This record gives sequence, C-alpha cells and structure tokens, in this order.
Amino acid sequence: IIPNQDFYGELPLAITAYDNSVYSEPYYEILSVLPVNDVPEIIIPLDDINIEEDSEPISVDLNGPDASPYFVDIDGDVLEFSVIVSYGNIFDYSLEGSSLEIVPMINMFGSDTLEIKGVDPLGAFVVDTVVVNIAPVNDIPIVATPFEDINVDEDSEPILFSLLGDETNPYFYDVDGDEISYEAYASSTDIFNLMLLDNVLQ
Repeated sequence: IIPNQDFYGELPLAITAYDNSVYSEPYYEILSVLPVNDVPEIIIPLDDINIEEDSEPISVDLNGPDASPYFVDIDGDVLEFSVIVSYGNIFDYSLEGSSLEIVPMINMFGSDTLEIKGVDPLGAFVVDTVVVNIAPVNDIPIVATPFEDINVDEDSEPILFSLLGDETNPYFYDVDGDEISYEAYASSTDIFNLMLLDNVLQ
C-alpha cells in the first residue's frame, strides 16, 4: 500500500481471498495514514533587490501575493520569518511579522546577501537567498570647513590662500572621493580683484 503524496487520514479496505474458483467473504479493515510535518517550500523565489544609494526605504511582504506566494507550507501552518545579513554594512533592515523593510545607509553602495528563513511551528524551515544591490550615485561636494571672513587694510599686499585647506581641515570634501575642481567669483570687482591658479586664490 503506497499512500498518495501528502495524504493522511483513514482508508477503508475490503480484503478477500481467492482460490482460483471462489472468493471469500470480505474482511473489512481501516488503514490509518498518520500525518508527518512537511518542510515548507519556496514556490516563487524572491527577486533580487536593486535600489540606488541614499534612496527611500523599500518594503517587501515575505508572504508574497495571494495568487503567487513566495513560501508555502503544505500543512497549512503559518510560517515565522527570520533574516540573516551577510555583512550588514550597506543597509539596515527591520522585520515585523512578514513585513521586511530595507533601509539604505547614507552614502553606502555595493552588494550584500539576505538569507530569509521561513519556519513552521515544529521547526522545519526553508531558506531563500536574496541579493541586495545598491547602485552608487554622484554626491554633491560639501563645505567641510567654512571660510572665515577676510579683513584687510586698504592698499595692503595681496592675500594668497589654498582652497584645499589642509589634511585635517579641508574646506571642501567629496564623499565619493572624487577630485574637486574650483571656480571663484566676486559679487563685485569695485574694491578687489580675484585670481585663481592651481587651487590658490589671490
């Protein structure tokens, strides 16, 4: 007797004997097929997540749509989800029930891996692996150390200073590590002139 896949319950049997001429009276028996806990299954793997650096958080329902769920338990058990992140250095996450939120870290990009585990009440589980790709975007340079106001006497010698600042206190900073080029403009040339050469302002 080979029970059908995933079937359990009672099967009524009628057993007869045959001696090549006549059949015996039937003997009735009940065959009980006992249930076992089935491991949850991944029906549709989650797609990899592709977002841009500094983008808004995104939410994913780990149950998936009703018509095409990601995880299924053939026993009808409700699954509990957990998440493991490989490195955890480009995004944060929160998980409440089946709602997963991915929060990109500021100015971070690259790829990391999520292992999403669906566990049934008896501890049987299945794991889906999802790659989170965060694409870099160009960040605007920032003023790291504001310039102090310049006060000079009339007819004094020209003043020279580097727009680079120094290693510990640069005036400008680019978080992407890009080289910065400079331009300088005066709102009026009635009282002074500007000249910029090799990042040195005069």
